Amino acid sequence: MQRLLSTIMISSGLMLLLLASLPYAAPLAAQGDDELPPRPTLTPMPELPTSELPATATPLPATATPPPATATPLPATATPVGPPPPAQPDPAPQPSPTPLPAGRITGTVIDLTTGAPVAGVAVQVGTHVTSSNSDGNYNIEGLPTGNYTIELLPTAMQGTAAQGPITVALLPGATVVQHLALRSPPQPSPGDSEQATEPTPPVSPEQTTEPTPPVSPEQPPISPEIPVYLPITAGSHTNQGLMLLSAILLLTLGFGVRWLLAIGRHRPL
Repeated sequence: MQRLLSTIMISSGLMLLLLASLPYAAPLAAQGDDELPPRPTLTPMPELPTSELPATATPLPATATPPPATATPLPATATPVGPPPPAQPDPAPQPSPTPLPAGRITGTVIDLTTGAPVAGVAVQVGTHVTSSNSDGNYNIEGLPTGNYTIELLPTAMQGTAAQGPITVALLPGATVVQHLALRSPPQPSPGDSEQATEPTPPVSPEQTTEPTPPVSPEQPPISPEIPVYLPITAGSHTNQGLMLLSAILLLTLGFGVRWLLAIGRHRPL
């Protein structure tokens, strides 16, 4: 752009010089061979440094874009603006609910067989499990309000529960006392233990190994503990039959007495 302006200025200066020299042309033609007046000395224009001018100038556009013929008309009527809506009040802060005080459930585990409290028995209250102490008491604290199921869980050695699960209602900050009972297994008496440990008497070898003596009509077997004398009459068939029957009776009586004596030696009456 600066280079273009410099070129225009130089051209304007040359035009001015040319116009300034035109008045002297007519007198020179009229005078003919007369002496010509001296020409004015032209002052040379200072040259601009070429380093400050751009190499090429951007040409101006030939034609400019004409403005639009018509503009967009404004709406005939404006939208009426009503009064602003009233401001909504801020909601009041809700107070936080006060937590309800916790309650507790307690009681004693009693043995119905002995009437004494039982220690170490498991008690389940809802989802909580505890055991009775040395006095048979159980206690669970810090329970929220609600319904709870209480169940006694004894082992086989402790016995069986005397009642099923019990449901109680626990109010805020209240204490529910619920006693529980069980039946312990019966304990063996001292007499039963002695009878269980009494040794079985050994079997006498005389009852199994003693041979049966032969029966003789002349001399029937007689038990040594009971002496018996039988009269014998020769030549009498009746006496022989009676003797045989007497011998059988004596033999049976002798074995019976011996058996009773053998039992008496091993077991006192």
